[in-house]
Amino acid sequence: MIISFANNKGGTGKTTSCVNLATALAQTGKHVLLVDVDPQGSSTISFGFEKSKLLYTVYDVVAQSRKVDEVTLETRVKNLSLVPSNIDLAGGEVELSSIPGREFILRESLGVARHKYDVILIDCPPNIGILTVNAIVACDLMIVPVQCEYFSMEGLPTLLRFMRMVFPCRGRSGWLRRRVRVCLVWFGVRGIMLLTLTVSWRRRWQRQS
Repeated sequence: MIISFANNKGGTGKTTSCVNLATALAQTGKHVLLVDVDPQGSSTISFGFEKSKLLYTVYDVVAQSRKVDEVTLETRVKNLSLVPSNIDLAGGEVELSSIPGREFILRESLGVARHKYDVILIDCPPNIGILTVNAIVACDLMIVPVQCEYFSMEGLPTLLRFMRMVFPCRGRSGWLRRRVRVCLVWFGVRGIMLLTLTVSWRRRWQRQS
């Protein structure tokens, strides 16, 4: 299974959720691959790697100059491997913009890895760009961490509309929700605000459906 962590707003817990779930799964004996497709490289830093000293990164994968297994690093966590990232990937977005079929590059690159690992987790950048598109196309499940605040929730309908653009329904009602499952993870300690936002989100979801 391939799971993507995405939200077009930063600071919602994407990397934290991705890194912790990857570690937890690895500790249960699952063979896990974490793919960092965020140019900030926060997941890469989380496992103690220095971004400036990396020889190959996920940039080389999307640039189609290296295969996934050639850039994969073993972490200190048993059963957990990492495809690292750094600022080079920011230039990769520009390069991908002119390549036909660019939205399928990551999915095709992970073809072999999908059979090698039990779970593949993808940490997305905090925007809706070609890297996020690649992660959405490649995944079976998308987890959307959402903070207990208005602006975090406000960007969620935009992300869902964008998913519908990536996967056009073309008359197949409800196809999006069957094909790619979306799991919302709420972060917050203020109960009244959480309840208010939950009610508001349910109303917006009904309008967006």
